[in-house]
Amino acid sequence: MRQLVFRAAARLAPALIVVLAGCKSGASRAPDLGTGGAPPELAITGASGLAGSTVSYRLDNSDGGVTSLVWAGPDAVWKTVLVTYRDLNLQVTSLNSERHQLSSSVARAPRTLGGKPLREYVDCGNGIAGPRVDSYDVAYALVTTVTPAQGDSTAVHSTLVATATSRGGTSTAPVDCSTTGRLEKRIAQLVALKLGR
Repeated sequence: MRQLVFRAAARLAPALIVVLAGCKSGASRAPDLGTGGAPPELAITGASGLAGSTVSYRLDNSDGGVTSLVWAGPDAVWKTVLVTYRDLNLQVTSLNSERHQLSSSVARAPRTLGGKPLREYVDCGNGIAGPRVDSYDVAYALVTTVTPAQGDSTAVHSTLVATATSRGGTSTAPVDCSTTGRLEKRIAQLVALKLGR
C-alpha cells in the first residue's frame, strides 16, 4: 500500500508518526519489523516546499524493496549504513537506532543523488518533453532497515517510493514513479565495500 497525500500543513492529524516541519530532522518509534525485514507499515510526512503543502507516505511490505546480505554483524552494518547515507547526501529524516531503521524523505529531490542522475534510480514515465523525472518535481521516501540474518550475515533492506508533480503550475495529480532498484542495491554494496566484505 502506498499513498501520497498533499494537504495543508494546518490540517495534518497529530496521529501521524513522523512530522517534519521546515525540512528539519525528526525521529519516531518505528513499527515492529515483518519477517521480510521491511516495516509492516511506516508513515513519513515531510514539508514539501510546494505552496505550503505536505507529502505523506505510508509504506508496507507490499511496496517490495531490495534485501541484500552483508557478511558482518548488525551493529557494524548499522553504523556503516549511517555513513553511507551521509556519503550519498541522503538527508536522514527519521532515525531509530534501537531498531536499526532510518529514512530519508524529500519532497523536492535534487537532479542528482549520490553523484548520479536521479533517473538512474527512479522512473516516472515519459511526458511531452521526455522523461518526467528530468522535468517534474520528484518527491521520494527511502527506508532502510538492518536486521540480523543467517550465520554471520546481516540483511540490509531498503524500500524506495516516489511520485512526480508537474512544474507547470497545473493541478494535475502526481504521477507514481517506480524504482529501478539501483539505489537500494548501491546502499548495500557501499556498506559491504566500506566493511571490506
